[in-house]
Amino acid sequence: MGGKDEKEIMQALNDFLSDPDLRRLEELTSEVNFFDIMKITRMEIRHSNMLAWLLDPNENHGLGDKTLKGFITLAAKHKKKHDRSFDPSFIAQMDHSSFSLFREWCNIDILAVSQSEKFVLCIENTIDSGEHGNQLETYINRVERTYRDYQKLFVYLSPDGRESSDTERWLSMSYWDVVNVIENALSDSAISAEAKLIIDNYLKTVRRDILGNKDIKDLCTEIYQKHKKAIDLIIENRPDTLELVRDIIIDWAQKKAQEGTIRFGPETPISLISNTYYIRFQTDFMSGIMPDADNAYSAWNTHSYYYYEIADSNGSSISMQLTINSQNIPDDLRIMSDVINEYSAETDNRTVWNYRRPKHTPEYIVPGDLSSEDICRDLDSMLNDIFAFEEELKKKLSKQ
Repeated sequence: MGGKDEKEIMQALNDFLSDPDLRRLEELTSEVNFFDIMKITRMEIRHSNMLAWLLDPNENHGLGDKTLKGFITLAAKHKKKHDRSFDPSFIAQMDHSSFSLFREWCNIDILAVSQSEKFVLCIENTIDSGEHGNQLETYINRVERTYRDYQKLFVYLSPDGRESSDTERWLSMSYWDVVNVIENALSDSAISAEAKLIIDNYLKTVRRDILGNKDIKDLCTEIYQKHKKAIDLIIENRPDTLELVRDIIIDWAQKKAQEGTIRFGPETPISLISNTYYIRFQTDFMSGIMPDADNAYSAWNTHSYYYYEIADSNGSSISMQLTINSQNIPDDLRIMSDVINEYSAETDNRTVWNYRRPKHTPEYIVPGDLSSEDICRDLDSMLNDIFAFEEELKKKLSKQ
C-alpha cells in the first residue's frame, strides 16, 4: 500500500468516526432496554415466554384477555382468506378469559386451550431458525389426538410472515401482527407503570431487532452512502464470526477439561469442513467402553474410534453429536459400536458405514452479540444432554 493510498484510507476512517450522524445512530440504539441488558433480543425461547405471558388472560400484565382475543381474531381473519368455508363469527362470542396457556407442551412453543369453548390455538414461533424435519406434521398429530373435538387454529409465526411448508393447515403471521395486537390491547387497558415499562421495552425490541426500525435503517443508509469506502474497509477487516465462536468453544472445552468433566487437550483433532468447525472431546464413560486401539488408526489419524463433536456451523449455530468411525476398527470396538447403535434412539441401520452418529443434541442458535456467557450456557445444556444419554446407555449395558 502506497503512502498516498494509506493517507486517503486514514482520512476516510477519520471522517467516518467524526461524523455527527454516528452520534445520532448511537442515541437511537443506546436507549436503556431491559431485553438488551438480559441479552435476549433474538433468543426465540425468551420471545415465546414473553408472548405466552402477554397472551395469558390470567397473568398479571393488566391486559386481561385483550391480547389473546386480538391474536385469535386476527388469526381467524387470516384463515378466512384461505378457507372460505371457515366462519370466524364465533370468535367474538368466546370467553377468552377461559383459556390456559402452555409453554413447550409436546415441544410446541405456545398452546392456548379453552376446555369450555372447545378451542385450541397452537403457535410455532420462529425467529432465526426454520422448520426441523416434519415437526409441524408431528405437532398437528399430537394436538388432533389430544383435542379431538376441539376447533383449532395453527399459526406459524415469523418476523416477516413467511410461509411454512404446510400452508393449508398452518396460518402465516408476522411480528408486525404481534406488535399491532399488543398495541391495540394497550390502548384499551389501564395497566400499572411497571407492566407498561416491560411491554414498551418489548415492543421497542421487536421493532428494532426483529422487524427493523425505519429511522435506524434510513440513517444507516445515509451514513453508508457518505462513508462507503471506510465502512467497506471495516467490513473487510471485521473479525470472523466462525473463528470467534470456535475460540469460545475451545475455551469452554479447556475449562471443562481442567475441571475433569471431559477429556480435551492439544492432541484432540479439530477440523474445518465446509465452513463448519468440528471441535472434538471425549468422556471418561465413553472412553471406558470404547478405549483407544493400540495398533490401529481411525480416520482422524488417532487411536480413538469415537469423539463427541461440537459442530460450529458458520458461527451461526452449534450442536453436539457422538461420532464413531469404522476405518480399521478392531472387532471388539465394532461390536461395542453395534451395541451403542442398537441402544440409541437414533439407530443407524446401515450395514456398511464409515461414520455412525447415534446421538445428536438439538441445534442451538448463536446469539447475535456472540455473548460468550450465552454460548457457554448452551454448551452446558448440550453436555448435560450428552451425560443423560450416557446414563441411559450405562443402565442398558448393565442389564446385558
